[in-house]
Amino acid sequence: MLNPPNLVGWDNFQIVQYFQEATGLPTFLNNDANVAGLSEALLGGGKGYESVIFVGLSTGFGGAFVYRGELINGAHGNTAEYWNSIVCDDPNGRGSANPGSLNENAGGTGITRVATARFGRPMEPKELFDLYYAGDPTALEVFDYCTEMLARGLANIFWNFDPDVVVVGGSIDLYHPIYLQKALEKAARYMPAPDSLHIEKAVFGDDAGLIGAALLVK
Repeated sequence: MLNPPNLVGWDNFQIVQYFQEATGLPTFLNNDANVAGLSEALLGGGKGYESVIFVGLSTGFGGAFVYRGELINGAHGNTAEYWNSIVCDDPNGRGSANPGSLNENAGGTGITRVATARFGRPMEPKELFDLYYAGDPTALEVFDYCTEMLARGLANIFWNFDPDVVVVGGSIDLYHPIYLQKALEKAARYMPAPDSLHIEKAVFGDDAGLIGAALLVK
């Protein structure tokens, strides 16, 4: 653990070694989105495909890349961290996110940020979606903007990874599937062919991370 902001005193903490010595058992470590993606790639929505991208669309963006059954982490653990990819010229960022990042313009955090700025008052995604379904013109504008940002992010994923399939899960897609649907319609114009971005739904829900963690050991 390098410098987790919510775990004071864990700077440069050898967590794998600690648990291995404490239990006498082989110990493995990865992040929640990666192991969720591993479970979906091997046993869930991506089963049977050689090259699988996982997208967790909820408060932010979780991601994973699994190729030929192996979780690809990258030299610095940053593979498939597309939440921080830049999709627009927006000077606003938050925390570790790049200004103009996918996370700040299309995930749950991004929807909240954009909607709050546009309405001039605090607004969570649920209220924004309720207003969108009711035909509120400002909500329609926010929805149009955020789905365009998501479309750009999905296009970037295709051009960077060219996967067989993108498996999508997360609360936003679960409760508001129209969000991804509209983004895919917009993403088609960035694709070499309309069906180039093959999407499957995640199947394990909140258990995906637990199953994937077990697969690390297996």
